[in-house]
Amino acid sequence: MPRWVWLAGSVLAVSAVAAGVLVAGLPHYNLAHIASDKLSASLGRKTQIEALHVRFGRWVMVDLDNLHLANIPQGSRADMIILKHLHAQILLSSLLSGDMQARDVKIDGFSGLFERTPEREPNWRFGKKASSTPSKLKEPSGKVWFPGLRDATITDSEVIYRSAHGQSYVTGLKAVTLHSTSDSTPLVMDVNGAYNDTPVTLQANMQPIDVLRQAGKPYGTDIHAVSGDLSLHLNGTMTDLFDFDGIDAKLDLQTATSRPIMAFAGEADSKITQPVTLSGHFTHKGDVWHLDHTTGSLKESPIRSADVTFTEGATGQPDKVAGSMAFSRLNLNALLGGSSEKPKTSANGIDVPLQVPLKPDPLINVTRAADTVLYNALVFNQAQISLSQMPGRIDVSSMKMNWLGASIQSPFGNSRMSVSA
Repeated sequence: MPRWVWLAGSVLAVSAVAAGVLVAGLPHYNLAHIASDKLSASLGRKTQIEALHVRFGRWVMVDLDNLHLANIPQGSRADMIILKHLHAQILLSSLLSGDMQARDVKIDGFSGLFERTPEREPNWRFGKKASSTPSKLKEPSGKVWFPGLRDATITDSEVIYRSAHGQSYVTGLKAVTLHSTSDSTPLVMDVNGAYNDTPVTLQANMQPIDVLRQAGKPYGTDIHAVSGDLSLHLNGTMTDLFDFDGIDAKLDLQTATSRPIMAFAGEADSKITQPVTLSGHFTHKGDVWHLDHTTGSLKESPIRSADVTFTEGATGQPDKVAGSMAFSRLNLNALLGGSSEKPKTSANGIDVPLQVPLKPDPLINVTRAADTVLYNALVFNQAQISLSQMPGRIDVSSMKMNWLGASIQSPFGNSRMSVSA
């Protein structure tokens, strides 16, 4: 959602520039050559348009075919942006003053590639003074530029993000609709698409476009997404809809198998099949994703409380996961062995494989606690462990539990347990 919504606005901005520049043109002439030259000079990137027709009236009708915006020389493909067809009606008076108003917008066959080269150069930089992040078109007042949209559809399109390491994340947009009756009424969006080839449907009820244009102001959103057996509901605010940032919302998540989650993570062939439910407070700002005051369950292990922070790593650095999670009952037999209540014996017991990666990603620093822990035929009470995973090493800073009426606790003094690769 972050970049394709920005792109929808940018495509309309292109059409507005074309209409404004060519206001003296004749409706039956193909104005593609003039518009291509203007956009190439403005963006500093070769732009080719096969056909552009503008018909003037109270509502300016724009039809554009086969737009190609060149990628940077080190890019992974020749074009950064490809657009098969754009149709829009733009209120003529709004081009001269006020916020641009558009209706009957149809975007078909859009493909946008946002990538960084191995040298970390972003391809979304345009011109000499371009930022290293996608620019949100702003007016002199500091307002975010966004057109008024009465009805808009996006079909058979995609947005691709490719990291400096060559990993691609593809958002497919089979059919998207956006609708509002005015800039002061709610904006409604429906999405039928996919993420990394995993189907997703999404419905969003959002605050009016007038609020969206106010830079930095929290923007109310109520989003419901479904993928297979995964259901996600997010209700709160964002300060930046375009980059899915500044989020402060209540999150509810349910999945019977976790398969959609694993598919989103690029592990579609994973054998993990665990039901998960989560309900808590979710925030996202910059590189930090945080979930707190969270309850739920992980298979047959009820989560009493969780407070977890995920921090995206800087260039060349691993991500980090830190926090705590407390279970009222932690059933390791169910999580690791597939079965649930049946006690494990030495013959059919499960084991916890101890793997110490040399270059772990993410780095982990967590505390886990449980009132009761089931492990094979053993039952521990009031268990808690604090551990960290670093390159080539796992450190256990503290561990305690009750077993058979005895209290087991570590460390003793200032010692700690460490396992190295």
